[in-house]
Amino acid sequence: MKANYKIVFMLFTCIFLLIFFIADQRTTLKQRNRQNLKWSSDIIYDLENGRSTKGLVDYIRERYLQAPPTKRIGLHHTKIINIIRNQQSTFVDLLLKGKKNGIFIECGAADGLVSSKTIFFERERHWTGILMEVDPFLFKLLNKRNRNAYLINAAISLSNKSGPVIYEPRSTFAGMSLKDSRKQKRDIIEVQSFPFNKIVQATPFQRVNFLSIEQEQANVKALRSIDYTLVPIDVILVEYNYNRQTERKLDDIKKLLLDTHLYKFIGTLNKKEAIFARKDIIYKIPSGFRGFSA
Repeated sequence: MKANYKIVFMLFTCIFLLIFFIADQRTTLKQRNRQNLKWSSDIIYDLENGRSTKGLVDYIRERYLQAPPTKRIGLHHTKIINIIRNQQSTFVDLLLKGKKNGIFIECGAADGLVSSKTIFFERERHWTGILMEVDPFLFKLLNKRNRNAYLINAAISLSNKSGPVIYEPRSTFAGMSLKDSRKQKRDIIEVQSFPFNKIVQATPFQRVNFLSIEQEQANVKALRSIDYTLVPIDVILVEYNYNRQTERKLDDIKKLLLDTHLYKFIGTLNKKEAIFARKDIIYKIPSGFRGFSA
């Protein structure tokens, strides 16, 4: 009789422990789902209302932004030295009078080496910053460079909202075809976009000394979505590639930035890139610089 009581007691104990375990697992699962729902709700909320949400910044920081590597690559190879001394970085360096320990943002960083407008500042002036590249293939190359910067594979949002956008990958880069390298048909793809200011807020940077925006990202709508009072940007270089079709685009970019009453139009480089500087910084316009037009 006593043995039966022991068996029944042990049976009830096992059932109780099993129920407790299942309940605990369900609670944990609900917490995880609630956390995932939190991220989703924040993103949808931002998509629908365009409002500022701390959750979106956390989402960018945890899911998309890659922190600078702890192990640095040696940037002293002669080939790299020849590459980094390009016209744009040289002009901006002279404009900022050789500023050291600054912060850059390069929208359209490509592979992070060839035609990079920021690697000079990283190597010679000990800067860091953010490297943005929307093309997934080029971002993989960028990821191998071990640049001393935050990396993000995303586009600038055309509005104060986050969400997917349509992107047509490049067919060539630095004079070489990317069709064979990708080993796949170059169709239009969908990529993630975030508001510019949200990406910056996901980093420790309070001020940006140099912002470079390539032609693909230099959409007037994207530039208009940036809050230039939230994060001060000292110098902005916008690629526009002058021709009859883009002459008006340059006028639109100039009007947009000058209407903020924060910037002064410095000039253009080779009729391909427009340069702006904040009125409250001390800068020096290089005289007799080849390709520069005030």
